[in-house]
Order: sequence, then structure tokens, then C-alpha cells
Amino acid sequence: CSACSSGQSYWPCDTEGLCWCWDTTKPKKPPAPASGLEMESDAKTPCDSYFTEAEFWDLAPNSTFPYTFDGFCKAVDDYNMHHSEKIFM
Repeated sequence: CSACSSGQSYWPCDTEGLCWCWDTTKPKKPPAPASGLEMESDAKTPCDSYFTEAEFWDLAPNSTFPYTFDGFCKAVDDYNMHHSEKIFM
């Protein structure tokens, strides 16, 4: 990123969106590309409305820690907290 802001004109600086600089006080997560789709739910979290624990275990019956329903919900919540477009919403 510093190379792009210093005037570098070739890759990756010549491709829009490839060079992404983050605020050092925030997590290092680049923005997700926009899908243009509207959210289907206004629930606080997907695990409150979109997925149930029973559905999770139907899809992943042999999951073990940390790949549990709780772990899945925390991962989705973390993603949604750091991205303007949400998943499973």
C-alpha cells in the first residue's frame, strides 16, 4: 500500500481495489466486494433467524470444536461486523 501511495503505477496499484490500506487501529480485514443484493432479513444475527442449531447439526453432524454451531455463529457475526454487506442476512 505504501508503494501505491508513493506513486507506484504498476501492479497492484494499476488495478482498482487490489491495493487496500487499513487503519492500524482497526482489524486487518479488506472490504468484501459489493454484491448489489439487498438483505433479506433485519435480524441482529443470522443465527437468531436464518439458521437454527438443529439445521446446523443436520448439515454438519460430525462437527467438533471449534467447528460447532456456536463457533459458526461467532465467525458469521465477526464477518458481518467488519463488512458493510452481510452474509446470511
